Amino acid sequence: MTILAVIGMNLRVDDNPALFHAAVQAAESDDRVVAVVCQDTNLRAPGAAFAWWTAKSLPVFRQDLEDLGIPLVAVSVDLGQLIPRLVEQLGVTQIHANRRWGENALEVDRQWSEAVKERGVTVHGHTAHTLHDPWALTTGQGGPYRVFTPFSKRFGDSDEAFNGAPVDVPEPLETDTELFDAVTDLDCGTALESAEEPHWAAKFTWEPGERAGVERLEDFLDGAVEDYATARDLPGRPGTSGVSPYLAHGEISPRRAWEMAQQHALAAPSESAETFKTELLWREFNHHLLYHYPDLHQRNLNARFDAFPWKSAQEGTVADQVALWRSGHTGHPLVDAGMRELWETGWMHNRVRMVVASVLTKNLGVHWSVGEQWFWDTLVDADPASNPGNWQWASGTGADAAPYFRIFNPRRQAERFDDDAAYVRRWVPELAEVPAGSIMKLYDAPASLPADTNLSPAQTLELYPAPIVDLKSSRAEALDAYQSIK
Repeated sequence: MTILAVIGMNLRVDDNPALFHAAVQAAESDDRVVAVVCQDTNLRAPGAAFAWWTAKSLPVFRQDLEDLGIPLVAVSVDLGQLIPRLVEQLGVTQIHANRRWGENALEVDRQWSEAVKERGVTVHGHTAHTLHDPWALTTGQGGPYRVFTPFSKRFGDSDEAFNGAPVDVPEPLETDTELFDAVTDLDCGTALESAEEPHWAAKFTWEPGERAGVERLEDFLDGAVEDYATARDLPGRPGTSGVSPYLAHGEISPRRAWEMAQQHALAAPSESAETFKTELLWREFNHHLLYHYPDLHQRNLNARFDAFPWKSAQEGTVADQVALWRSGHTGHPLVDAGMRELWETGWMHNRVRMVVASVLTKNLGVHWSVGEQWFWDTLVDADPASNPGNWQWASGTGADAAPYFRIFNPRRQAERFDDDAAYVRRWVPELAEVPAGSIMKLYDAPASLPADTNLSPAQTLELYPAPIVDLKSSRAEALDAYQSIK
């Protein structure tokens, strides 16, 4: 008989609870295991950059599973229809499934689970994509947390926070050639490995896959973590971990990442190691929100902002401004550098993410969902919890104790975190030879002609695009709008 391991977007063999427990049960019962990764068409389709990564990671993951004697079904299809079909075609008696949430995922999983139980199939649920079960922690009133600081404190104080210790890679099963052939012959959806590569991904240099992710995390903990508390805010320096895409695709287990960080913190206590753990908790917090507010990418968490006078991003001058924001031609060097880094690499430095989000929502007055959708399509780490959660935080509409008037001034952010303009000059080539002091003046410098990379530094300064929005007046306008709904 067959045991299904429905593993979701957890493309790893280490600490993959559904995979591990299915393999252990199969070894004890002399059954066989089939792993399932499904891009559920009931849910929001992943962005192009995320799908690019998935298509690159799956062959690596498939081979790792084959080495364990486990075939893989990796398709895009209605999961609610797929599971009963696999139960019938493969003679499934047990299912181990990694839990998921957000949108209508819980309802879809409930429906297919009830359907197969009627056929005598036993279903076991596991939490794999987070450190904690998002329903486990509640406020004193019994509701979900909506502010990070009390959530993180409760997390640290609670024995119930963790959903268990990491599990290891399962022992290999005996390869069943007939089973592999049967899985190969299945016609049950569009193969995820056939995802079309976005045309802008040609310059991506990432190496997807579990081993690459673990190596990156180990290298970070062996080196850059020492200065992480301060260096992570400096976009011109390699001070971040770079593991977010691997966490988003489940190539690194969050429990294993936490365990490794904890071991490092115990061996060499430092503010930086604790700061990295705090960043892992921010990811947990966003998943906590997604579980309790499954429409996080569609609706303001703070309903008061439903009445906010956002400007239309489809009409006139604002539409032109949004287009310039997307392409990195706003006339604000730090914003332009971030948006171009995103386009060329599929990733953006976290400090700069906050700046570009603030400019779009606070200075241009455009609804956060416009930026969230752009990031969703272009980020390789566009997590369904962190992407909308962070955009709502930046726009002031989400789970945050700070009021709406937190507005990131790109010039001040550049002066604090990129004072030598190393980051700007890397990603905005027309400014590569311009002195840092002169670049700072561009935030307020008037101009009317497009930049030309063949010009001298002096000519570039004259012709660099004028800022698309005045930071001072737009800030005042944003505060007035906020006061109108307060």
